[in-house]
Amino acid sequence: MKFPALPENEEQRLRKLRAMGLLDTEAEEVLDAFTRMAASVTGMPIALISLVDADRQWFKSAVGLPQGAQTSRDISFCGYAVAQGHEGIFEVPDAFADPRFLDNPLVTGAPHVVHYAGAPLTMPGGECIGTLCLIDDKPGKLSDIHREFLSNAAQSVVRVLLLRESDRAYRDRLHMALHAGELGFWDYDPVNDRLWVSDEWAALFYPALQGRTVPIGYLCELTSPEGVAEFNGALVRLLKGQDARMSLKHDVRGPDGHPLWISTEGEVVERDAAGRALRVVGTSKHVTHQHHQEQQLVAALAKAEQAVRAKSAFASTLSHEVRTPINGVIGLTRMLAQRNLPGQDGEYVRMIGSCADSLLALVNGVLDFAKIEAGEVQLELLETDLLHLLHQMQDVFALRAQQKGLEFRLEIQPHLPARVVVDPTRVRQVLLNLCGNALKFTSRGSITVRAAAGQGADGQQRLVF
Repeated sequence: MKFPALPENEEQRLRKLRAMGLLDTEAEEVLDAFTRMAASVTGMPIALISLVDADRQWFKSAVGLPQGAQTSRDISFCGYAVAQGHEGIFEVPDAFADPRFLDNPLVTGAPHVVHYAGAPLTMPGGECIGTLCLIDDKPGKLSDIHREFLSNAAQSVVRVLLLRESDRAYRDRLHMALHAGELGFWDYDPVNDRLWVSDEWAALFYPALQGRTVPIGYLCELTSPEGVAEFNGALVRLLKGQDARMSLKHDVRGPDGHPLWISTEGEVVERDAAGRALRVVGTSKHVTHQHHQEQQLVAALAKAEQAVRAKSAFASTLSHEVRTPINGVIGLTRMLAQRNLPGQDGEYVRMIGSCADSLLALVNGVLDFAKIEAGEVQLELLETDLLHLLHQMQDVFALRAQQKGLEFRLEIQPHLPARVVVDPTRVRQVLLNLCGNALKFTSRGSITVRAAAGQGADGQQRLVF
């Protein structure tokens, strides 16, 4: 008995065969249809899609023999067909009359191959991975019509295998994407109330559902009452067409009894003529970690808000307590001012009153800061004697500047209105802060405050300092 030769591209051929993921897999109806058709059209009792591996031939699809059966490659007829793949159909009309197969155990024993015809399954890269072959236990020869049919059928099988490979690659990429994103896929038949979940979904959330279809209520049993109400409401609106898409976050009880959090999205992909939903598909994402982070963030924000309220309350209380003695000082200075004290004494009393007013403004600023943090600050627009306000500010800082050896100057634009509508407390606060910082960070020279009138982009008059 003579053994079949190896093709020149044997290594490349084997890599392609194994990369396609065909070996040792279950029967597939689309391929079985070709073997059934080949046997029926030619009248031969055995039809096979035979894949030739390194040391065996394995039957992916079979009529007349068991699917998944295999024999040694050394004794295979298909080995010869693969070796001459580019030459077309390999046919042996009578194995007993052919020295290569005369004592072949497949001829002398089961399945008693006498007539063999195999069309190569050649991939676009030139790799012949096997054959679509026909076997009979009686001598014979294919007619031209049957040879053409077998060749065309083999080419169709190749196209199906390529589509299968493309689909397999897509599913592999989809699986990797779902795994990386902690996503699971689900498919729901609302007419028959059957829910199917992908292996990724089952692995993420509930392994007991792997490979099963269950009523949607099964999932609801794993969900809290609040989650069930929200999920059912979203699903009903989706089925009725009130929402184009459902999207919600809900809990589900994990296999260990602990709650898991899922972000579920879905949409109707098929409706009948009456608009009734026939199929709903969607994804579920594992968001338990994100949910816990959100809860921690909410708790931290609540704690921070509580701290802000406590600080605001403290600042408010302190400001009220400090304002009481300051108001006493202001009242006493006004009483002294009414006595018309002579010369420098009267000037000192006026300066004391001005400083007390400024100190009261600072305390009010502390209270305003507390209001700002609490979101309660409001501007109080009043007709104000601007020149008097500016001279008060000058009284406060002129003496302090003199003590540091600095000159404090106030320059007022000649046409500056004497009375303006502003919030005097806020203006005073701004000027006190600016001048205070200038005095603090100036070691020599002078500090100048210039006040002028300007026009904003909206045409309104503005004070410019």
